[in-house]
Amino acid sequence: MDDSTFAFAKSIHDRVLRDVPAEKARSVLRQAELARAMQTEGVVRSGAGLGQLQGRIDSRTFMRWWQQEKGCWNDPGFIREFLRDNPPCRAACYNR
Repeated sequence: MDDSTFAFAKSIHDRVLRDVPAEKARSVLRQAELARAMQTEGVVRSGAGLGQLQGRIDSRTFMRWWQQEKGCWNDPGFIREFLRDNPPCRAACYNR
């Protein structure tokens, strides 16, 4: 790798690292907005649990996790852990 390619890659890397705190802050605000929406919608639990809303996340958070952990959203264990660790994302009727 020549010096100009390395310098270009380093500038991208530095910019990404510089933007991470702001992106995290925006993510927290988006999740808080979704949490408020879930509370006002009054989610109803279905009798057998089929189609029960577990929670909501914004698309950017979804894609970030998908990039980091391929297939994570297909894993029920991951979803349970995510909702446990992120209470604002849980639906009011979620009980696991």
